[in-house]
Parts: sequence; structure tokens; C-alpha cells
Amino acid sequence: MISIIIITYNRSGLLMKTVKSILNQTYCDFELILVDDGSTDNTQEVINSLTDSRIKYYNYGKIGNLSKLRNLGIRQSEFEYIAFCDDDDLWNENKIELQMKHLGEFKMICSNAEVIDVNDKVIKERYFELFENDFRISKEHLLKLGNSILTSSLLLEKKILYEKNLFFDEINVTNYCEDYELFLRLSEYNDFLFMGNNLVGKRSHSSVSGGPENNLIMLRASIGILKKYTGKGNRLDDIHATEGILGFKQLMVIISFKLNPLKGLTELSEYILYIIDPKVFNVFLKTKLLKKIRKLISRNP
Repeated sequence: MISIIIITYNRSGLLMKTVKSILNQTYCDFELILVDDGSTDNTQEVINSLTDSRIKYYNYGKIGNLSKLRNLGIRQSEFEYIAFCDDDDLWNENKIELQMKHLGEFKMICSNAEVIDVNDKVIKERYFELFENDFRISKEHLLKLGNSILTSSLLLEKKILYEKNLFFDEINVTNYCEDYELFLRLSEYNDFLFMGNNLVGKRSHSSVSGGPENNLIMLRASIGILKKYTGKGNRLDDIHATEGILGFKQLMVIISFKLNPLKGLTELSEYILYIIDPKVFNVFLKTKLLKKIRKLISRNP
């Protein structure tokens, strides 16, 4: 059986859609744990209007720490598998059923998603455009390419969290990229199965995306997480994390120039200062520059 955890705050309208998409699953043996971060709207009334005995509602008042809220949900869970869903996303009706088929081989399973707007209209066919087929997500992948795991798509064996004491970091990574940080630690022990199927409707709207400024905050948080894997004596982790940081810093330069030329120049200068470190430059040369040169050569035989 599965414990499904939703953290919510002041999204009663969208939350109802989310909950209904879960209650309509073809796989029925689950509990739905709703952890309310002190909502001031009618969230509790909306939940109370649902009579399904599988729903468990907890309101600890305003905490404002997503990592802590998710850990509270995990500790309230009673079953051997855990899944998460954001309070505005939707699940396809056979999401759990399809993922359960792989639990014998994999302990952690995620999937692709379609992107939907506030009215449930599909605005992008695939959240991860390059990932059409099933594949393993390894630690190397997460370090080099960033987070390719949507929390709303994740199903995992709870035993992993308790055996290895792997919970969300409530102190250092509270609200930005807290999932990415945990996924990296989990990947030390097991690969994730990424299912190419769109099993989730990932919501995109103004209160979620936050615009380019929020994207920059997310990128900085990701860089901070990856820096923990550099200079620690593990050569491969160091190289892969450095490659990931280079990619994130490139994105920061691009986004910053779109916001403001001066901001873009500031980010560009920081990027250059990062590259001139001999160890970083060596990674840049091998993983970024040479790849671009090969692409240019292949286009101009």
C-alpha cells in the first residue's frame, strides 16, 4: 500500500482538482496525507467536504519550511511506499498502477509530465522534451544535468529513507531545490527509473513559476547544492558537479541579460571568474568547449 503526501497552502480551488485526480486512481490501496501549512482560505472546509476515509488532514499552523512539512508527512505515513504530489498538479488515473509494475526492479520511480495551465489546458506536450523513453537516472546524471525528477511523479520505497536516514534537509535546504538535494543523496544508493510516459499534469501558472527572478534563485540554490560535491576527494563527483555548475551558470547569464544588461554583465563576469580556476577550466574545455567544436565540425564537413 502507498502513502501519498501533499503539502498545501491557500490553494483550495486547485487542491480539490488535485485530490480528485488521486482519489480516481485505478490503484485504490492508499492513504492520502494532506499537510496544511496554516492556510487562511477555505482549504479545511474543502477537505472536510470530501468523505473518503483514505484522506488524513493535518494542520500544524504556519511553518513555511517545505522540507520540514514533507518530513512531517513522511512520519505520519503508515505504508511501505511513499508518493508525493504538489497541491496544484494532476495525476493520470493509472499513474500508480503503471509505476507499481516496476517496483520489483526499482525502488524509486518517476515519470515525464505534460504541462498544463490553470484551466487544465495542455500548453506543452512534455515537461522534459528530450526524454521520450524509459531510462535510469543515476547520480552522474543528476550532477551533470540537474534535477530530472518531478516530485509529483515520484514513487519510492519508504524503507530507503529510514534505513539510510535520508529525509529532506530542514536546516540548510528548506524551500528551494530541497527535492533535488534529497534526490542526489538517494542516488548514492539506487538509480531512479524515469518512465517516458506522461503520468502527471504539471501545473504552470504565475504563483508557481515566479518569473525569471525566481528562476535565478532556483539556479543559485542548485549551484549551492552541487558545490557540496566538489573538492571532497571523489574525482568523478567533482568533475560531474563542476560540469553541472557550468551549465547552471550559463543559464544564469542568459536569463540575467534578458532581465537587465548590467545584471547580465555581472553574471558573465562571475562566470568568467569561475572558469579561470585551472580545475574548472579543464572541465570546461573537455565538456563544454570541445563539444561545441565537434558540433561545428559535424555541421560543416
